[in-house]
Amino acid sequence: MIHTLDGAPAPAPGRPPRRGLRDAPVQARLAVGLLWLGLLVDVSAYVVANVLQPVAIQPIPGLVSDGLAQTAALMAMGVPAVFFLVDAFVIFCIARGRNWARILRLLFTAASVATTVLHPSPASSELVRAAEDISLALDLVALAFLFLTPGRLWFSRAAATPAG
Repeated sequence: MIHTLDGAPAPAPGRPPRRGLRDAPVQARLAVGLLWLGLLVDVSAYVVANVLQPVAIQPIPGLVSDGLAQTAALMAMGVPAVFFLVDAFVIFCIARGRNWARILRLLFTAASVATTVLHPSPASSELVRAAEDISLALDLVALAFLFLTPGRLWFSRAAATPAG
């Protein structure tokens, strides 16, 4: 296999090189780091709120079957896990220069801001609420980096170059 001077595999003849954070401006690289940090904060807050300090919900005998209670418990853990995985995939795609992922992340963050402002949920603790606020702030700063000139130009150049 042929390699380029930086040690990366050379693209196949006739194919453009792969895009990634190496050719991104500092603002885009910083934004991706902030998005990963925000996801880490979100996952940590979820673990603290729901795994380390679970709220004991006792089903009323005879009203809810054991199978239904187990299904509810699995969904309580599985649904957020799916959201975290989708979020990680979107961040990964942003790092690859995918403009649709940047726009989707903007929509996710707008929905999060709207939910926080219109329907603030009572957090299980002050620590969890603070973590949610920090994560939202990290997302907003990251989006500013992604949508302001250097980041915006990188995405427009990336969109003009076919993916490798």
